[in-house]
Amino acid sequence: MTSNSFEAHGNTDLAFVVRMLADRYQLRQLVEEVDSQLESQLSRENVLSFFGRLIGSNSLLEAKCLKMLELDGQRILEQQEATLDQITEERNKSTIITYYHHRPARWMYAIQIST
Repeated sequence: MTSNSFEAHGNTDLAFVVRMLADRYQLRQLVEEVDSQLESQLSRENVLSFFGRLIGSNSLLEAKCLKMLELDGQRILEQQEATLDQITEERNKSTIITYYHHRPARWMYAIQIST
């Protein structure tokens, strides 16, 4: 595959598969290209899904997901509780994601990545 030849056409599942393979085979330019496409699709509605797929990648896209969660985490967690449960279940052994209702209208969450 030559550089600048991948286009996900909005298919995030395809983009994440290509990203995973590019990362595995250390194709940094392709990883960055896919991340750029994914970043353009990042929204409050999919940030938890994206974050769940990026946990531990130490990528700029992972950092952008975290920033979005820091800025609007309460609302995102309230609206995407099912997604959070799915991420917790899928990444059970390597990631612990807990959240609890701390005060009315305020969600707290903690993310711990095991190494």
